[in-house]
Amino acid sequence: MDEEGHIASVDDGLEATRVSRHGPSPPRAPKGAIWPLLALLLAVQLAWSLYQLPLNRVVERRLCREYYGTHDPTMVGPDGSVDEELCKNDEIQQGLAWVLGAMETAWIVGDFVMTIPLGFMAEKYGQKAILWLNLTPRIFTIAWALIVGFCEDLPLAAIVAGPILSILGGDCVFSSIAYALAASLTDDYVTRATYFGWMSSVSYVVNLLGPGVAALTMSIKLWLPPFLAICLLLLAIPTVLLLPSTNMIGNSTSFSTDHNDEQRQPLIPSPILKAQQAQKAQSSVWRSIRDRFRALRFIVASHPRNLILLLASFLLTALASSDTKLLAQYISKRYHWTFASAGYLLSAKAVVNFLLLTLVIPKILQFTQTTGALRSQPEVSDRVNVRYARICLAVSVFGALAIALAGTIWLLFPSLLFYALGSALPVFTLSLLKSPSVSPKQEDQAHDSTETHLFSIVMMVKTLGSLLGAPLIAFLWVRGIATGGSAMGTPYYGRDNASAIVVNSSRVGTNSNDEYLILKRLAPHYFIKPSQDRDLAWGANGNHGKTSRLRGGSRYQMQPQYGQPPPQAYGQPPYGQPPYGQPPYGQPQYGEPQYGQPPPPPPDQDYGNGYGEKTDFDQTFKIEGPKWNDLWAGILFLIVFLGFVAVSGISLQGYAATRNYNGGGIYDGARSVGLNTNTIIMFMFVLCVATVFSYCYVLLARTFPKQFIWVTGILNIVFGLVTAIYMLYQKSYAAGIIFLVFVGFLIFAFITWIPRIPFSALMLRTAVDVSKSYGHVYMVSALGGLLATVLAAWYSITFVAVYVKYSPGENPACSQGAGGCSSGTVTGLLVFITFAMYWISEWLKNTIHTTISGVYGSWYFHPHNLPQGATRGALKRSLTYGFGSISLGSLIVAIINSLRQLCSVAQRSEATDGNIFGYIAFLILGCLLAILDWAVEFLNRYAFSYIALYGKPYIEAAKDTWKMIKDRGIDALVNECLIGPVLGFGAIFVGYACGLLGYLYVTFTNPAYNRGGDYTAVIIAFSFLIGLQICSIFTTPLSSGIDTIFVGAAWDPQALMANHPDLYRAMVEVYPQVQVAIHA
Repeated sequence: MDEEGHIASVDDGLEATRVSRHGPSPPRAPKGAIWPLLALLLAVQLAWSLYQLPLNRVVERRLCREYYGTHDPTMVGPDGSVDEELCKNDEIQQGLAWVLGAMETAWIVGDFVMTIPLGFMAEKYGQKAILWLNLTPRIFTIAWALIVGFCEDLPLAAIVAGPILSILGGDCVFSSIAYALAASLTDDYVTRATYFGWMSSVSYVVNLLGPGVAALTMSIKLWLPPFLAICLLLLAIPTVLLLPSTNMIGNSTSFSTDHNDEQRQPLIPSPILKAQQAQKAQSSVWRSIRDRFRALRFIVASHPRNLILLLASFLLTALASSDTKLLAQYISKRYHWTFASAGYLLSAKAVVNFLLLTLVIPKILQFTQTTGALRSQPEVSDRVNVRYARICLAVSVFGALAIALAGTIWLLFPSLLFYALGSALPVFTLSLLKSPSVSPKQEDQAHDSTETHLFSIVMMVKTLGSLLGAPLIAFLWVRGIATGGSAMGTPYYGRDNASAIVVNSSRVGTNSNDEYLILKRLAPHYFIKPSQDRDLAWGANGNHGKTSRLRGGSRYQMQPQYGQPPPQAYGQPPYGQPPYGQPPYGQPQYGEPQYGQPPPPPPDQDYGNGYGEKTDFDQTFKIEGPKWNDLWAGILFLIVFLGFVAVSGISLQGYAATRNYNGGGIYDGARSVGLNTNTIIMFMFVLCVATVFSYCYVLLARTFPKQFIWVTGILNIVFGLVTAIYMLYQKSYAAGIIFLVFVGFLIFAFITWIPRIPFSALMLRTAVDVSKSYGHVYMVSALGGLLATVLAAWYSITFVAVYVKYSPGENPACSQGAGGCSSGTVTGLLVFITFAMYWISEWLKNTIHTTISGVYGSWYFHPHNLPQGATRGALKRSLTYGFGSISLGSLIVAIINSLRQLCSVAQRSEATDGNIFGYIAFLILGCLLAILDWAVEFLNRYAFSYIALYGKPYIEAAKDTWKMIKDRGIDALVNECLIGPVLGFGAIFVGYACGLLGYLYVTFTNPAYNRGGDYTAVIIAFSFLIGLQICSIFTTPLSSGIDTIFVGAAWDPQALMANHPDLYRAMVEVYPQVQVAIHA
């Protein structure tokens, strides 16, 4: 075959046409075609995840039996089992590292070597055939590991033969075909990006569920998770049949005889090509494979140097990331945890990954694309991607260093969470592949024609990095085990070195961006056009690419924008036309305040005409004579926080010193005098459930505002009813009756809600729409949710550690550190840390609320000229002038909630003891406290919104805001709006889910300390508390926006009618009484 050109035959006798971005689009697959592909991804990836964790234990089990069979046969039980704790010695763990390293290397070698040959076969025989072929080595590898692991007649070394079948296809081939299929389903770039996002989401879900499910099932039977994995792979076989055919999605393509077009040939499966049937008589498979390598050279040579640098970064980061698969063995060996317990910890780490990649990063990307003209420039977009990539790399470096230095599991847990924050790196580096900075040098060559191939090359490069990293990490791990101590973190020190090289090579200069800012200010009427200089300035020290000059070699060229007015802000009306029906040159004048002495609205408010020069948040909402209000409360808050830190440190020290006594996993705790490691693992489960449920709840509210209200009410009724039935089935009659009464109240409340749902849905939809378009609303929420999760984890660990350290009886921890052991000490410290946790979490929630209120207040008064840095300015005010006021308001709520929590524990304890009178007394007291808590929370919501805008002290803000709401009649709107109760019920739902999980956990694991059920009430109560607080923080932005709108309407109703007439008309339509309320 002529190497200057390649000819592709056309199916069904269609005439071959040249590929062109301007040519007619080939037929597309139906819309639902992506779902079988997602199902296939889920089945394959989940199966592989279920196999990885038990593999460690299967190999360790064989090594352990062989070791003790030779050195100490008394340690081997009658059934051939050895206690897993005894398997953590150095010799066994070194053998485990070599075996797993050899298996990983064998798998990657076969995958890498056969990537291009299998790509050719995919063109010739079809992609479905290669996908079926790809399932074969996976099934064989898992089955072979089980056979060798449980069959003593086979040598353990034979297990390495399993991955050798990866020559039939591994991860690189599978991913390449999957992404090529997804890319071929549509010509629309937005839809294609959506498909890629869904495929990435499958990976996030697998990483979240896989280790936890594997840990749970292997705790039942070691062979169960691999067996489930094989079943999933068998189910994947018929799923392949549902994938769209390559005939259907268009393959009528041929190539010219130009070398430039040669790069359009697939290195691995491409959806637009088939094998060269016209010349298959004189062409061999190896000739075609050689042509693919030649195509690779052409692709790389036709791109700028930035592509080489980018590929080098992919290689090094893939090499560095090889230590991720080591985490389970690292945790098990260094901290003497079982592999099942390590799996739960990895699932907890995956929660951070999931939230980061599905919530925080998309919001960052959305914000960078919607905050001004700068973000529309490709060069600036490149710089943003590089900047965030470097941040992720730096976080990974410090996270890996923290993991290497973590001497205890309590230091490892926050290190893992911090390390997980760097997992967003591929989002930014893969985005650079579509940048003009790495597009082909030939201007007439379509960049999208090589897009699939660039991703294919990246996958091969990353596979090569993994190929180098697998044996290297195994070697470093073995050396670290031999040295011992902190040297066991050697693989992570090595990872830091590779990551540091990437960070060092990705420095970007600032000349081009600075020049653009200058040009934009000097020549606002000129059109700024990127020049042909597309260098990304990825080079070391930022020298490469610093070529920006005015004119001549300019990175930006100025051209007059003839016939066009200067750029206008989004939503700006045409010149000379009054916005929203207001007179062109007239503005409403403010009269004297009518109620008390409230401050006037922002001084430059002009009801819709605010298109002038932007001001920052502090200038827009200026504080006269600013001062730190309620400073004493802020100082007291810091003292309590430091006290919590001290109690936590002392208690954790006592726990760490007696860890063997408290157990290292779910079932191995010998302690019977109080809570132990079993409880900590339970709280980790609770944290995961609370975080995931809360995130899904917010996502539901954003996507379906009206249905969200209905779903919340119905779910609470159903969940409460199911819980009541279960409690009655378990013969917990008192608790079951209480839940039935509560369900009856929920049904009554929900029926009374129905007429108020339309108005509530309108307010919720308004808050959601504003949050999508203004400020960093959900970024603040996400960061607050992550902090809440960390706080809850810290509290959970401290809660157990206090029991461990200070419980009286035969407790070796009593002799460790400061203080003696007594029931009074335990009770006092638990009350203190619970109160501190309430106060800190309330402060965090209210700080988020105050910050978000600043954003919504800016939107309410200045919808067309939002103050610069509204989110940042509001946060600054919350942490400075408003810090004491927020602390004071949070203190009141914390005291009430602490009393409610004590009342709840006492109530459950009386129910357990069968004391009906004590139970009723605490029930009534709890109801009174709940009413008081509602009243204070109600007042706080509006007071903090007022503080966000005007910086007043807490007491003054609370009195003024409540008086204005009453005088204006806004209280009627507040009562009509259901969002507060709905979000409260949502938090209760999450709390119930966590409480039920805690109950089921202690029931099924039956730890020694709870054989009599003494701690069941405590565990349920505090599990409920964790779920309630985390969900409350996650949903804060939704309620904050609505509260701020009500406060704004109370202070200045004219701004609502002038700036937001559509909202006002919609409010009147669904609730006509709003006209009377607002003008009361």
